[in-house]
Amino acid sequence: MLVFLICVCSVLPLIDTASAQGITPSVELECEAVNPSGTLQIHVGPGATLIDYADCTASNPNVYTEKISIEVTIEGLSYSAPGELTIGPNSEVDFQVTIKADAGMIRQTRNLNIKAQVIEAAGLPPPNIAESDVSLIVDIMQFSGVSVESVSPIITLTSGIDYNMNLECIMKVITRTSSCLDSPMLQETSLRMKVSRYPIQLHLMKSGMGLQQKYASR
Repeated sequence: MLVFLICVCSVLPLIDTASAQGITPSVELECEAVNPSGTLQIHVGPGATLIDYADCTASNPNVYTEKISIEVTIEGLSYSAPGELTIGPNSEVDFQVTIKADAGMIRQTRNLNIKAQVIEAAGLPPPNIAESDVSLIVDIMQFSGVSVESVSPIITLTSGIDYNMNLECIMKVITRTSSCLDSPMLQETSLRMKVSRYPIQLHLMKSGMGLQQKYASR
């Protein structure tokens, strides 16, 4: 009996010391948008990159190596992120989560969730569920586009005749936005306006190579 008590007393301090160092698998995750607003902002107008990203850090507070899985959840948008990370004892790893939208999407907001979970601790499956997650907002930004079109794009001309004509163009401004209730509907606001008229004098004459056009603007 005396021998048994001595053994128990000898083991207890070791268990307490190990617990203080961190035996239970765990992971800590921090993510933030790079914009001052604190949200991811994706521009989808002509020439835009269509992407934005968040900077993340996964930390292992324990005295052994952990393998971490990264899971990204966002509806209707594609993303790029590492699938797994290996983090050494008392270390951290930085990574990025990139979100991509489609060109011309309407103005809207999406929820982004990033989760890190321990799938291996010291080379073994963890005895507990150890995970950490971060939620961010993704804003699809509103944009406007401009197009210019001719009122009469096709004109039939006869050779050997002089023509005096006016070239009339119309500018169209299109704004892609959401409805007043932010429902996923396309709403286009068009502003049509005559920018100017350009008088053009044309003279067509026959040649061996076919019709030859001469333009003289005034």
